[in-house]
Amino acid sequence: MDGTTLSLSLVEVDAALAQVPAGVDWLSASEQARAAAMARPARRAQFLAGRWALRMLLSAVSGRPLSEWTIEADPHGPARVVNPPADVADVAGAAHVGIAHSGRFVLVGCAARPFGLDLEDPARRLSDPQGWLDFALTPAERARCMSMPAGELARALLQHWTAKEAFAKASGDGLPFDALRRIEALPAAGGANTWLGESASLTLAVHSSVTPFRTLWFEGAALARDLRPSAWRVARAG
Repeated sequence: MDGTTLSLSLVEVDAALAQVPAGVDWLSASEQARAAAMARPARRAQFLAGRWALRMLLSAVSGRPLSEWTIEADPHGPARVVNPPADVADVAGAAHVGIAHSGRFVLVGCAARPFGLDLEDPARRLSDPQGWLDFALTPAERARCMSMPAGELARALLQHWTAKEAFAKASGDGLPFDALRRIEALPAAGGANTWLGESASLTLAVHSSVTPFRTLWFEGAALARDLRPSAWRVARAG
């Protein structure tokens, strides 16, 4: 698989959990420790679904059994593949992996180059929309949001947040609130490096460090087809 392809799967948490083996032996030791530390059952369910979905994707991309893929879980860091099967011809296609989750959905991906994923629930309501306008957006982003009908403001803010979050994950940086204005995300007619998809039940962003890029869906293609797509350009502001 070439370096411009992002392999993706979008699954529902309950559907993924229905496939998960009993017990936790299929998880690595670090994943087991992280899962055990999760107090909220819903968060633990998302974690297990994401780890299973990622293994399923890696197996589909490589043609190798799930058991041959080991995924580590740093206490607060992203998932990472360790000791991939040595004779997998397309192991480069799994050099980078990512997991995002929100509500009842999990999005996972793998690629040869760094990328970032984010997944949000459109029903989410920001507690302080005005604060976002004043402190989280660049002047160009703020102008875009202010030009929209009042009923579209919440959607616009979520678009910016999701695109910025995907960019931050690709770079390996965190995204504290005060850093939001240092990243600018805007719809792009050309030079797009981020794909945004929206439906009534989810908003997702896929950011690639390589452009142009293409997405290849292994699971969730039907869900993906229901998304309203848009192309965005995300970069550090200034």
